[in-house]
Amino acid sequence: MKENQEIPVPKGVQFHTGLEVGLVDRLDKLYIKKITELEKSLEGCDITFTKIGSLGLEIAIFKAELDILISVKKKDFEKVKDLVGTMSHKKHEQILWDENYALFNGEESLKYAQYDTVSVDYIIAVSGSERDTHYKKTRKFLETNPKVQWKYNMLKMEFHSKPYAEYSKAKWAFWDKYKDAIDATEL
Repeated sequence: MKENQEIPVPKGVQFHTGLEVGLVDRLDKLYIKKITELEKSLEGCDITFTKIGSLGLEIAIFKAELDILISVKKKDFEKVKDLVGTMSHKKHEQILWDENYALFNGEESLKYAQYDTVSVDYIIAVSGSERDTHYKKTRKFLETNPKVQWKYNMLKMEFHSKPYAEYSKAKWAFWDKYKDAIDATEL
């Protein structure tokens, strides 16, 4: 397949481009709702939120899902991790967890088109940590490199119906190719 060629979406798979305003608006509103809830519950904690993942990248293909990076000061990490964990979110990919990083997954009501719910990942990382910086630099790198976005879209399409473990392995191999360029990205 040639670069910039239209990306074929396999039959029966619902992927969306960032240009589908209704879905993007719903996910944006959900993002605002979730961070507002977290801010109220975490009053006094020094935190920032970043919408990461494909949502919001104009030429990205994405599933109806939301990824929220919660950057937190080291002193507040355990408190934030405990609170997100008690908000009926499941621990996710615990093998990756460390003293500066945790990941939770939950389902939230969306009620849009064919979606009743949407998957929401809550990524908690200590501000300035390797993971926090990596997520932010990767996002910036994708925003400024449409050709890489296109290649990443192709990877997503290739693995859309395969086991998550296979996709995850291919995704990390893909990002390893761009590690130096991502590391050099200025925030």
